[in-house]
Amino acid sequence: MNIDPELCEFVERFKHFHLSTETLTDFRKMTMSVVAQQDDLQVISESVTLPNSPGVRLLMHRPLSDHTAMPCALHIHGGGFVGGSALPEAPSMRALAAEAQCIIASVDYRLAPEAAYPAPLDDCAAAFAFLLADAPRWRIDASRIGFIGESAGGGLAAGLALKLRDAGKDRPAFLHLIYPMLDDRTAAGVGADNVPVWSGPSNQFAWRCYLGDAIGAASVPIYAAPGRARDLSGMPPPILPLVIAIYSSAKMRASRARSIWPALKSSSMYTPVVSTGSCMHRPRPSRSRRVLVLSTRLSAL
Repeated sequence: MNIDPELCEFVERFKHFHLSTETLTDFRKMTMSVVAQQDDLQVISESVTLPNSPGVRLLMHRPLSDHTAMPCALHIHGGGFVGGSALPEAPSMRALAAEAQCIIASVDYRLAPEAAYPAPLDDCAAAFAFLLADAPRWRIDASRIGFIGESAGGGLAAGLALKLRDAGKDRPAFLHLIYPMLDDRTAAGVGADNVPVWSGPSNQFAWRCYLGDAIGAASVPIYAAPGRARDLSGMPPPILPLVIAIYSSAKMRASRARSIWPALKSSSMYTPVVSTGSCMHRPRPSRSRRVLVLSTRLSAL
């Protein structure tokens, strides 16, 4: 397996880690730890509590600019539905806001298993509604608000876009999906336990926390597992910097890629691959940063 040299030490640390009830606390500590980083960026950061979602906050990162209205990206952090937070991502999001000249709003949605589906999705929907309603206050161009999500955040971004489409409501201007968790059927079997960073058992545990006993059942809605969606018409253009999802076997990866590709190929852009789990790496690897900035700039055009 070829691994980016910047990630070798990180991958080695997680080589034998499996997410479980016993390791969840440690996983959250790892994905929620904050590394203090000073910067001289011309970016104003502010924390806002969503008015209709007590306890759910947005971290707003706005570049200092003379523009009357700027594009905005609702950032939905990763962590397998069970970990992660907006605060540890703040240094990366501040840098992204400065480099892409785009407002970044990171949502701290509730986590499973304490808050299973649809709670995290509802929190993201509330964040998007807040940005639309308060666009003038934040000098946001409401027609250019898109979604960025990695891992579970990518799945939540895609699920929310599907839900907004079906409800006939305002849709995001773009979808920037970074190794998104799209399909619970990838966890129907335990899968390989020797995959670094995100093993089959970890994948199964995360999906079970999010969906409970419904995992793998035909009743799972497409908003919870967007990879189940057959009709992608009316969706905003997706940007997929990485592989489409985390699959438990090479055979399943190939099968799902073939089934998803025809629906996406007319509107997708693929950029260089970076490692699954690089969102947990502090600071972000240079390739991950380059991909994030480039694709966000293109998204905001």
